[in-house]
Amino acid sequence: MARNSRFDTRISESELDDYRYRYYRELQNGSVRVKISDTTFRCPYCPSKDDRDYRCRELLQHASRVGRDSGSGDVKEKARHLALMKYLDKYLDTKQSPASTKDTESSTANDADGHFVWPWVGIIANIPVQRIDGRYVGESGTKIKEYLAAQGFNPSRVNPLWNHRGHSGFAIVEFDKDWPGFTNAIAFDKAFEADHRGKRDWKTAKRLGDKLYGWVAREDDYRSKSIFGEHLSKSWDLKTVEEIQAEDKRKTTKLVSNLTNVIEVKTMRLKEIESKYAETSISLSNVMSQKDAMHQAFNEGMCS
Repeated sequence: MARNSRFDTRISESELDDYRYRYYRELQNGSVRVKISDTTFRCPYCPSKDDRDYRCRELLQHASRVGRDSGSGDVKEKARHLALMKYLDKYLDTKQSPASTKDTESSTANDADGHFVWPWVGIIANIPVQRIDGRYVGESGTKIKEYLAAQGFNPSRVNPLWNHRGHSGFAIVEFDKDWPGFTNAIAFDKAFEADHRGKRDWKTAKRLGDKLYGWVAREDDYRSKSIFGEHLSKSWDLKTVEEIQAEDKRKTTKLVSNLTNVIEVKTMRLKEIESKYAETSISLSNVMSQKDAMHQAFNEGMCS
């Protein structure tokens, strides 16, 4: 099978550095415009694909995502976004104001609404496949996992989904069953969404092209009649964040209670041992006293 360039990380570092320096200088001297207003920014390198406005930190996230995307086959595009990332980080204030921080917290709260597939999983769609000997084949789960790990999402496992025709072009991305795993799942979801490769984009795109699409799995995915919906409903559950937090609290309370009981039992056992030790010590002391008295009486009898 011909290797998909999206997963091929071999790029000339010297060529990449040359382009990155050139584009960084253009940003420095102002020949490329990034800032639209005091609060609005736009990616100068994605005008045809991305006409949305960003807050500064959102644009930094976009630049980081595209620039570090090892699947990008265009060295110039990668270099442009790496240069943009460096420029934003060095020359513009990427620290959020109190108001924008509040917006971010509100957005995070909204991200946690509704039912999630539990344990946390994501969905990758539009994986390139080829028809070979009557069956479709595509990238392995290991290769896709390496690709996602390089983006900082730390998946624990990636399972491509297969049907009677072969590779379906979909994969299930598993994350750790804890809160860091949830953070990685949400970051995975938001990164694809920021690059217009989220679930909504996948559903509405007239032409998917060769781009990967991804999102965190929720209730509608779980109940869908798709291949990933059937797979999720067989092996996973649906839970809200509040339910998972409550379950964690119950487990913690039960663990503390069990540990308390164990400590109490061990404390009682220790007291019993201490009591028996004290009794044995007293008994031994009495025996020794009696022995000394008998020995003294014997000596006195011998002397009289």
